[in-house]
Amino acid sequence: MLIQRLYLLALLLLPGLAGAELLEYRYTDTLGQAKAHAPTTGYANPTGSLDLVASGGLDRRLRIEIWNGSTLQSQAESGPLSSRDLITVNGKNYYGAVLRLDAPTDGTYEVRVHLLDTAGATVQTDRYPLQVDTAPPEAGAFEYVGSAGTGSTALFGDRFTTALVLA
Repeated sequence: MLIQRLYLLALLLLPGLAGAELLEYRYTDTLGQAKAHAPTTGYANPTGSLDLVASGGLDRRLRIEIWNGSTLQSQAESGPLSSRDLITVNGKNYYGAVLRLDAPTDGTYEVRVHLLDTAGATVQTDRYPLQVDTAPPEAGAFEYVGSAGTGSTALFGDRFTTALVLA
């Protein structure tokens, strides 16, 4: 009987102790591939939109903001989290939300995840760096040297053909 009461008490107190955590970024990259990775990677190359997956605990709300320096770029807020807001990330279950924002342009940002109480007051704020880079890599001029001769892109212009200049 005592164990049941302690268990019930723990269930009642634990939701109030839950903290906010950004769990995952989800997006379609510049090659059209679906991507999902932890925010600890610190980078993304999203096109269109960026889904931010965060945990928050029962009876809390989440607000996610993307900042560029001192400028707020975009934000989204969840409704109160309930037992229906169970999300799974990497095989683990959380009470949380998936908030969709427009993908930011290339640059350096800070993602702020605010855990809000039922009155809308901030209980906790976590910050995550984010580097967005959607530009494809560019190849510069190259030169190769071999036993049969040398060559460079200057000889061929924009085309990537193979030719040798005999020495």
